[in-house]
Amino acid sequence: MSKPFRDIIFEISEILKSGGIVNHFAEARALAATVLDRPVNRIHPAMNIDLTDEQTACLFDLAKRRADGEPLQLISGCVGFFNSILHCEKDVFIPRIETETIVNRALYHLDEIPIDRSARILDLGTGTGAIIIALASAENRHQYYGIDKSEKAVNLARRNAETNQTQDRTFFYNGEYFDPVRGWDDVRFELVISNPPYIKTSDIEKLESQVREWDPLDALDGGLDGLDHYRRIATELPNFLATDGVALFEIAPEYIGALDGIFKENGFLLGGVFKDFDGNDRVIEVVYG
Repeated sequence: MSKPFRDIIFEISEILKSGGIVNHFAEARALAATVLDRPVNRIHPAMNIDLTDEQTACLFDLAKRRADGEPLQLISGCVGFFNSILHCEKDVFIPRIETETIVNRALYHLDEIPIDRSARILDLGTGTGAIIIALASAENRHQYYGIDKSEKAVNLARRNAETNQTQDRTFFYNGEYFDPVRGWDDVRFELVISNPPYIKTSDIEKLESQVREWDPLDALDGGLDGLDHYRRIATELPNFLATDGVALFEIAPEYIGALDGIFKENGFLLGGVFKDFDGNDRVIEVVYG
């Protein structure tokens, strides 16, 4: 006779707890939801659910992978971000909740655009497409463009756009920085967004193993001082940002002073600094000086 579902869930929870997973019970439910292909809110130990032997074995296998450090998002194959559900794959950066800060600020600016005007929004280093898919889901009258140097990321972003039904207004290109839009006829973007790699090279080894071993290195490494990508973008931004446009960047809190200098050298001012849900300075707003 198979074990009661309640007992299985608590066994899975203990496996996760032994692996150092803080939210072990919640993640046990999430793993069960993955195996059963159900929404997590339809999984509870009190439910009368009969797992097959194959499902039980699969669940314990997933629990071992999670306890060994594999991110839950890669095991389940998806992550919730703002108003979207995004597919996740190895070698593509997993969206974090702090990046929702940039979405909220971007929506503020999109709300300011007259109703009879359609804007162009550009996301540099789009990854899963998280930021512009969230924006396109909330504001459907604009055109959204995402660039990533990883072809795998671009293909995943396109898949995510279809899943979230934004494919008619989100367009993804493979290339570095502004290269894919460089040849467009004098096209300017009202909003340029980026969450670039900003971890100092020397700090990579200090990251928790779930990040260091599972996120792609080139989505983390910002160079010796963490600012390499900001410098490159700031240099080219005057060629692509509309005269009344705004650029938004995710940052590490300690970079504000240095970034103020970098953008001033290229004709811009910091128009504001915005905190994430934990109260950390997380997003800067850049405008022409």
